[in-house]
Amino acid sequence: MDMTLEVLAHATCRQWLDAFLEHLPGTRAGEDAEALHEMRVAARRFEAAIRLFRDFLPAWALESRVTLRAVMKALGATRDFDVQIEFFRGRKEQLSSAEVELLEPLEARLAADRARAHARLLQVLDAPETEQWLARWIEFAKSVPPARPGSEIAARPAAFALAALRRQYKRVRKAAERLDSESTAEEYHEVRSRVKRLRYALEAFAPVCGESAGKFLRGLVRVQTVLGEYQDAEVRAGQLASLARRATQTLPGTTLMLMGRIVERDARKGRKARRRFPKVYRCMRGRPWKRLRRSLVAAEGAGAPIIARSGDAAGASRFAAPPGT
Repeated sequence: MDMTLEVLAHATCRQWLDAFLEHLPGTRAGEDAEALHEMRVAARRFEAAIRLFRDFLPAWALESRVTLRAVMKALGATRDFDVQIEFFRGRKEQLSSAEVELLEPLEARLAADRARAHARLLQVLDAPETEQWLARWIEFAKSVPPARPGSEIAARPAAFALAALRRQYKRVRKAAERLDSESTAEEYHEVRSRVKRLRYALEAFAPVCGESAGKFLRGLVRVQTVLGEYQDAEVRAGQLASLARRATQTLPGTTLMLMGRIVERDARKGRKARRRFPKVYRCMRGRPWKRLRRSLVAAEGAGAPIIARSGDAAGASRFAAPPGT
């Protein structure tokens, strides 16, 4: 069937609400780090979809992002500890048995901090405003999206997609082209955030973008991955430095020294990823973007509708990169 923007907005939000709910039990149980990660990804994509389709959703939807962001913040705080735990667990293979023992106090500290963050997450999930937010979105997901025959933009989805993607692309370029050798980690993080928002929008519009979206999306994923490697190293160094400075429950000196050596090796890899950024950034510029833009201009000029089944969750899976990003 022809899919208007109202139907696409409904399907996209329902897709990420379903993913959010799918991973909720595992996240609540507290044992499944992957479930929490996937739930956080779903929440981020859900929030991006609400922002992208704000004009084609109920008036309350945009305001609901306040509650969703509170959930995202609590998920992120817990996920940060999972990332650190996984990082040091993965480094054990490179260490001697004596060094592995030195990491045990750090692992115990991270596990305790993770448990506290998870407890706070459960408080957020159980809050009355979160329960009301969830009930309202579940009710919306079960409803039939309203049709607005008189809406010109709803009848021209390719034009809307082109305008939205062009706007996001310009924001990426503006932030990326400000970067230089003196740029801070925060400035690189801003570029990564903008790339992520562009990627989410592109995946939402996959049915109308055609095959031209594939190569451009692969370039976005490469940029996001490289910037993620740099950001993860920077965040990890900051978090562990803060942990080392704690006035109470201090870690043994030998553990701190080993942490320092591991983090320094990690930081070198992060700096290498930063140096790779200009090269991978070119993968999403030039011809891939122009090819995508031309296909949307052609579709808009032909008045092409979005063709997809309303149950296809916006058809985004055609170009979706590996889950969990």
